[in-house]
Amino acid sequence: MAQWPALNGRGHSRQRIRPALSHGQGTADREHRQVLAAHREGDAEKAGTLLHAHVMGACSSLLHHVPAGRGKRS
Repeated sequence: MAQWPALNGRGHSRQRIRPALSHGQGTADREHRQVLAAHREGDAEKAGTLLHAHVMGACSSLLHHVPAGRGKRS
């Protein structure tokens, strides 16, 4: 459990990209609460499964909403 704040801090800036681009703030908030609840219950497997689903969903949403080629570095 001591690792949670460190993990949470690392992804903070990336966490807000998805809602900003896809208007998915409600979904993101719900998913974050679910992951946190599983963590607080001590269910690491459930928390990991929920976190994986959240990240994959966010990736899918970004790919859908960001135009092709945008953000490529020269």
